[in-house]
Amino acid sequence: MKYLEIQRLMRPFSNSSLQSDSKLRKLSFHSLHQTVVRKVIAPPHYRSFHQCISRPIYYEASQATYDLFQSIHSISGTSWSITIPLIALLVRMTVSLPLSLIQQRASCQQVKLIPILLAWKHNFRKETLHESGEQGPKACEKIISMKMRRKRNELFRRYNCGRWKLLLGFFQIPIFLGVLDVFRRMTDTKLTSFAQIFSVENMSDSQRIMLLEPNLANEGMLWFPNLMVADPHLALPFILSGTFMLNIFASGKSHLTLSRRQIVIRRGLGVAALCIGPLFLHVPSALLLYWISNSLLNWIQSWLVSWLIPISQPMQPLIPKKPWKITGLEEKELKFEKNPFL
Repeated sequence: MKYLEIQRLMRPFSNSSLQSDSKLRKLSFHSLHQTVVRKVIAPPHYRSFHQCISRPIYYEASQATYDLFQSIHSISGTSWSITIPLIALLVRMTVSLPLSLIQQRASCQQVKLIPILLAWKHNFRKETLHESGEQGPKACEKIISMKMRRKRNELFRRYNCGRWKLLLGFFQIPIFLGVLDVFRRMTDTKLTSFAQIFSVENMSDSQRIMLLEPNLANEGMLWFPNLMVADPHLALPFILSGTFMLNIFASGKSHLTLSRRQIVIRRGLGVAALCIGPLFLHVPSALLLYWISNSLLNWIQSWLVSWLIPISQPMQPLIPKKPWKITGLEEKELKFEKNPFL
C-alpha cells in the first residue's frame, strides 16, 4: 500500500522530468524518492537533522557557569552579596587549592635538592678544568652550566618535582576571567573599546547568551545596596588595591630571601596595585566584590599552604674561618681561576 502511494506521488514529477537531461532526471528522481520514503515509511520517532548556526564553546561554558551560579544562589538561599564570596570560595577550594599544593610540594622538594646540586657543581668544575681547561674560563663556564642543567633535570625528574609544576597556577587565569565575564554579563556591563578586541561577541553573532539578573540591583550589603552599579562611595576599588598589596607584601612566602631582581619585580607589582583603585572606579560592585573575595582568599590560601608544607631556607655551603691547607692540584686550580692563560 505504501509503495502504491509512493508511485502516485512521484508520477507527475517523472512526467515533467522527461524534458530535461537524463542525469538531471535521475538526480531529481532519486532525491524525491528519498524525501517521499522518509516522510511515508520512516517512523515518527526518527530524527531529522538540519543545518543550524553553531555556537562557540565559550558560549556553552558561560551558560553552564551561569546555571551553576543560579543553582548555588537558590540552594544557599542567601543574597547575592553573600553568594558571590561563596562562589569565590568554591572556586578556590576546587581549582586553586589543589594546584597550589602541587606547586608547594614541588618547590619544597627542589629546595631540598639544592645541596646535592651544589656538590655536583664542585665535581663538574674540577672535571671540566681537567678536560677543557685550555679552552678558557668562558668555555668552561658554558660546559659547567650545561652539565648542571642536565643534572638538575635528571634530579627533578627522579624526585617528581619538575619545573613545569611551578607553572600550574597559570591554569587559574582563564577560569578567573571566565567567572568575571559571567558576572559582567549578569550586570549588563559593556566592554571597553580595548576589551572588545578580545571579545567573543565580535567573532560571531552578538546574541545574549544569558539573562540579566535583576536581583543584583537590590541584594547588596552595607554601603553598596546595588551590585549592578559602581560603588557610590568609591571604597571598593581602593579596598581591592589594599588586598593586592596584602598579597604582594604579606603573603605566606614573604619570609623567604629574595634576589635583587625579585625585589624589583615585587616593587613594580606594588606600584601597579596602587593604580588599580583609580582605574576601577566605574566597575560594577558585583565584579569588585568577587575580585576582593578572591584576593582575600588567595592571601589566606598562601598562608595555609605555607603552614601545611613549609619551605625552609636551602642549606648554604660552609665558609671556613681559616684558610685551608691546599694540595698541589688545588693550587693549580686556583692559579688557573686567577689567570687561565698561564
